[in-house]
Amino acid sequence: LQFAAGLGPTLNFLGLTLDVQSVASWLGAAVVAAVGAVMFELVRRRFAARWGDAQGDIEAAARAREMA
Repeated sequence: LQFAAGLGPTLNFLGLTLDVQSVASWLGAAVVAAVGAVMFELVRRRFAARWGDAQGDIEAAARAREMA
């Protein structure tokens, strides 16, 4: 707020006008952040499962090479 005090409390971002003094803008930002966090966690879990499967395949191939 202090950095751009001369520009006023509104900001145009991605076609939206955000008012930094409005509760609605902050609630909207919180909702977007929460949805992003939930989506990140879902993707992280899928990635971790696939990564674990790939690691298991690599370890099995390494063990097979050692036995041969």
